[in-house]
Amino acid sequence: MKEKGLKGMREMGGSTGHGRTLAQFSSTLNLTSLSLSGTLYDDLSHLPFLSYLFLADNQFSDPILASFSALSVLRHLNLSKNAFNATFPSNLARLANLQVLYLYNNNMTGLLPLVVVTMLLLRHLHLDNNFFPGQIHP
Repeated sequence: MKEKGLKGMREMGGSTGHGRTLAQFSSTLNLTSLSLSGTLYDDLSHLPFLSYLFLADNQFSDPILASFSALSVLRHLNLSKNAFNATFPSNLARLANLQVLYLYNNNMTGLLPLVVVTMLLLRHLHLDNNFFPGQIHP
């Protein structure tokens, strides 16, 4: 799992006997500081009840997938302290319930998309130590 990122997420947690895994019913997934690297696979989008996702302090480096927008009940997303090197993923604005977004200490670049201001429930946005140009006003 460390070498391949999160591939095989569906096998985690055992079976409920109804064709679904226990991981699909989890509301919190905390994989902080596990030295995971590589790609965040679309398997994460198969966790429809996920409210809290903590993937901080690993070595993920590929772009943040568009499939994250399928996590419709996600309230807290922590992707800080990784090596993401793309622009801010505008698809995160589709997370209508997102209240906390931590992307600090990555290698993200480019302008922040204006769609960020449409994230009405967002209360905490932490973007420090990236390479966004200009200033971000509170």
